[in-house]
Amino acid sequence: MHFGHPTEDFLTSLGFRFGPPGALAGLPEGFTYSKLLERHHRLKCRELVGESAFGPILEGVVSQLLLGTFKYDAINNVRIEDEGTGGDYDVLAFAAPHLLYVECKSGKTLGFKNTLERHDFLRPALTLILHDVTKQTLEEHSVKEVQRELTERARAKDSNVAKVPGYAYPMHRVSDSNRSYALYNTRRNMFIASGEDLEHAVRMTLRHFHQVVQQTSYWS
Repeated sequence: MHFGHPTEDFLTSLGFRFGPPGALAGLPEGFTYSKLLERHHRLKCRELVGESAFGPILEGVVSQLLLGTFKYDAINNVRIEDEGTGGDYDVLAFAAPHLLYVECKSGKTLGFKNTLERHDFLRPALTLILHDVTKQTLEEHSVKEVQRELTERARAKDSNVAKVPGYAYPMHRVSDSNRSYALYNTRRNMFIASGEDLEHAVRMTLRHFHQVVQQTSYWS
């Protein structure tokens, strides 16, 4: 099977047009995608190649994880025509009938506003912002960026909300162990997770989506 074709065919069937996906980033000598699942190796790799070069490598690690461990068809660095916000979709993954969008972050900010706009444009079953930081750092960023942005949008959209003193957009933790931290917010199945343990963070997010969010939507 050609890497990425089922995902590409699915998006094309919905009327999306996009250019060729980006190639998997080359790895420095001594590193493999499976090895980079361990965070201390990612930190060494990032120090070696620099922040700008490490971003595409992280995308490759995540797409290979989804392909190999979770059996999704995955395609990385996808630029959709007429999407409007610029940038690209770091990883799109498809396992019928669900389309998953993963935004991979390794820098100091989440860039949440742009991710939210891409999420609203594509409307996948699930969007996961996977930030390669510790749980503590993710929690700080989530409050500063995510909750603030969603709170401002809610206030602007609903005059009743705007009148509530101290209102903050509700977000809920779905996993908080010594291995991962996944924060779920209620805006159309968006999750933010720490990349401290990539595999565990993805697993916990998918588990919550299938067992809680999907079932709730079905029964309602």
